[in-house]
Amino acid sequence: MRSQYNSDDFLGILQLMATFAQGATPTHPKKRGLEQLTETGTMGTPKTAEFLSTINLSDGRDQWPYALKTLPRPKGKATHVIITEYDLARRDALPHDVVLAPDGLVWYRDFATEMFGSLDPKTGKVVDYPMPGAKPGFQQGEPDMEIDTYGNLWTALQSGTILKFDTKTHEFASWSVNENANFQMIAPVYDADNKVKVWVSGSQLPGLHHFDLTTGKYEKLDPKSLYGVDADSKGNGYGLEISNQNIVKVDAVTGEVTRYSTPTKSSGPRRGRFDAQDRLWFGEFRGNKVGMLDTRTGTFKEWPVPTPWTGPYDATLDKNGDAWTDGMFSDRVVRVNTTTGEAVEYLLPRETNMRRVFVDNSTTPVTFWVGNNHGASIVKVEPLE
Repeated sequence: MRSQYNSDDFLGILQLMATFAQGATPTHPKKRGLEQLTETGTMGTPKTAEFLSTINLSDGRDQWPYALKTLPRPKGKATHVIITEYDLARRDALPHDVVLAPDGLVWYRDFATEMFGSLDPKTGKVVDYPMPGAKPGFQQGEPDMEIDTYGNLWTALQSGTILKFDTKTHEFASWSVNENANFQMIAPVYDADNKVKVWVSGSQLPGLHHFDLTTGKYEKLDPKSLYGVDADSKGNGYGLEISNQNIVKVDAVTGEVTRYSTPTKSSGPRRGRFDAQDRLWFGEFRGNKVGMLDTRTGTFKEWPVPTPWTGPYDATLDKNGDAWTDGMFSDRVVRVNTTTGEAVEYLLPRETNMRRVFVDNSTTPVTFWVGNNHGASIVKVEPLE
């Protein structure tokens, strides 16, 4: 907006931007592989470049051809909150996914490097744990980390490796599945015999994939490109199709595929979590809503968030029946009363680029945790009511 680039200038910039991976930063300038560029194509269309040249200071303009309007400041319930930021040890850390373990430590997954990290909120101590299994030639850093019922952390590497991290012993277990898999998202499931199977997906390997860690059996069960992955209480896998409005269910036993479409067209389901009633709560990234799929009935409910272009990335339900989501673009943590539809937005102190959300239900009121993906910190949000 402050630049003087014309449409030709912007076209070159956009084409250069398209060659970098999603998690690229100035300190970690990760490039896409050739096969990724072929599939992704170029973001630098003349139409986009032309539009950008109309909203900046090109063509000799000394002021913008529109009024710059700011959003209103928080008031009322939106100010009844305490927000605490904990700086991480590495200033280039990108805490993408954040979860609170049963022992009170906060764990994060780095978006730029193959690293888990822990934060002790009582002391501020931060410890990083480099991951094994990273291979040359593959992008480093992933957007997903899940915690199981035993407090173990799970992640998948783009080199086709699945990792489990014991938060008590600090030991890794690894399974090499498919070197060309480009895994990103993962959902671990324990069966009745306490054996683990995982659902995984990857940006460059379309479909929902099922891997039995005991037998080594590996199946690709759906051909579509997915983003978020989760599993219900019966072990069935679910994939969220951010490119449209669909949520895909794959039966863990039969492999049968069922598609559910949100009421809002092109809503962009991104990531979410199941509650105890097998309802999937998720962020509608393009629909600017919180969505809920009741898997027992196959029906949806949706709740809009107040600020336009918030970009809800993820969603979860707390013990009080409030749904929580985060504004990837607006820096607002949103709390939605699912009975009345009332939404309260807690404005964070600075730009954060929030992603995965986590709610601690052991406190009263509940406590919200999220990573500052652009600020190398972990954020705690404590509503006062």
